[in-house]
Amino acid sequence: MTAPARILLALAASGVLLCGQRITVFSEFQRPRPDGEVVSADRTASRREILSPALVRNGRASFIFTVEAPPGESYTVYVAQNPDDTVKVDLYQLEYADVDGEWVPDGLKRLQQPVQAVLSDGQKTQAYLLDLFLPASAPVERFRLEIQLHAAGRWTIY
Repeated sequence: MTAPARILLALAASGVLLCGQRITVFSEFQRPRPDGEVVSADRTASRREILSPALVRNGRASFIFTVEAPPGESYTVYVAQNPDDTVKVDLYQLEYADVDGEWVPDGLKRLQQPVQAVLSDGQKTQAYLLDLFLPASAPVERFRLEIQLHAAGRWTIY
């Protein structure tokens, strides 16, 4: 095998490993299916990226995120914050139902952190609802919230 062919093969193999896990965040109004696509009734021309949302004191904010991990392998999800305990975090797994031939999120299962799971056969992603509550006593300041995914021996942070 020639040197350029070896380099190309190595790059292709590393690309496969790097694309094995991913976190995608959606607004609470766009429900993702198990294949990672948004339910047809919730689709828009383009998806908005959620980077630094504002939270109001004594209020809630909800987001949906999906985890893509290698099929059949265990993965771990954890929601971290800095400073610790700035917001109250509730995490739910979205449960799917077949509605007119389309798998849509139709139920919630409350989870404890860290979440450990495996994708089912034929499932590309698993969706979660992240519900945040910022207490009235919280100081007016920035804080960091991360969704952390450990899959295939690698960490992915959103």
